[in-house]
Amino acid sequence: MLFSIFQNFAGTVRFTIRGMYAPRFCNRCLQQGIPLWDICADETGQCLTATVRLWDFPRLRDPARACAVRLHILHRRGVLFSLRRNGRRIVFWTGLLIILAVFYALTSFVWSIEVTGNETVSRAQILRALEGYGFTVGTPVDTVDAIHLRNEILADMHELSWLTVRLRGSHAVVEVRERVQIPPLVDDQEPCDVIAGASGLITLMRIREGNALVEEDAIVEAGELLVSGDMPYPEFVTGVEGSYPVHASAEIYARIWDDCVCTAPIEACEKVYTGRTLRRWALEVGTFRVNFSHNSSIDTTECDKIVRRTRLQLLPGLTLPLVWVSETYLPYERTRSTLDTAALEEQLTQAADTMLAAALEGSRITPVSVRTFVGDNHVRARVTVETTRDIAVTVPRNRDS
Repeated sequence: MLFSIFQNFAGTVRFTIRGMYAPRFCNRCLQQGIPLWDICADETGQCLTATVRLWDFPRLRDPARACAVRLHILHRRGVLFSLRRNGRRIVFWTGLLIILAVFYALTSFVWSIEVTGNETVSRAQILRALEGYGFTVGTPVDTVDAIHLRNEILADMHELSWLTVRLRGSHAVVEVRERVQIPPLVDDQEPCDVIAGASGLITLMRIREGNALVEEDAIVEAGELLVSGDMPYPEFVTGVEGSYPVHASAEIYARIWDDCVCTAPIEACEKVYTGRTLRRWALEVGTFRVNFSHNSSIDTTECDKIVRRTRLQLLPGLTLPLVWVSETYLPYERTRSTLDTAALEEQLTQAADTMLAAALEGSRITPVSVRTFVGDNHVRARVTVETTRDIAVTVPRNRDS
């Protein structure tokens, strides 16, 4: 395939060979390193048709004279011959130059930006930060300084630990890595107490440091002091009374009962689609928008809007500043209806289970009870679960105490 493309670009000559020694002529050409192909013979065998490379055609004079044959050119093919044949077509060349100039202009600017690697930091925040330093859609490719952008953005956005900008033609890819938050260091010399982070029944206590104020199987309330940082002096220390402050530390596990209540009205407003559909099209050229639909008869205030954006590109990485926008509107009417209470109870129970599972992620959850209530205009579901987890929370001691 590459050989064929090269031959078409460089040029070939198709010619005829007439004479009694035409086959001998072909053999002599091969002996002198002149390749011939697509050789065809007529019925007599004294007239052959062959193809030779353009720069090898002048070398056929000596073999033709030695074999007493005559050569006749049928046609010439190649890019060079096409250019020579169309040399006087001013309109053609003008249009070609305009197309090349437009193509060069389109590939000299950034027309699309893709952001990857972000999770908590939104794409809009990153794009606004880049725009603040002159990097946005329509920025010339030659003016993009990836190192400068990286240094400035990382200095402004402390949520990011790494950023790079890669250009693929007119398409830019911004790769980021978010910073992993390091937990604050705990000063083990600072006097602290341990309080209950939630109400529950204590099942296990592991005291590392401090004075325990509660025992196992005790019921505690959230915020109650469990381990004091005020440690009394041991009995073998004589002559000293009172206590000394320590950094209290402990693991205290308790059975905790959590519940979640979900409520929903029995009557709901539902959307009933009318069956009509409105479609609108637009073409975005850079920052300009050209609409192709006007004066629609459908009111779009009560509609579901579906937007599909298709960016045009010639090759991967060669993005054009053209975006075809297709908008579909589905009109609907609002109607009030009474929901099935049994199905609504099941939905509310599932929603409460999902919320508890998300809030207590990492804990072993044991269902306790599910209660539902149907009122005059609403349905309520209450789900109670039991978990066993560490409720110890270390807090600094009051300096005034």
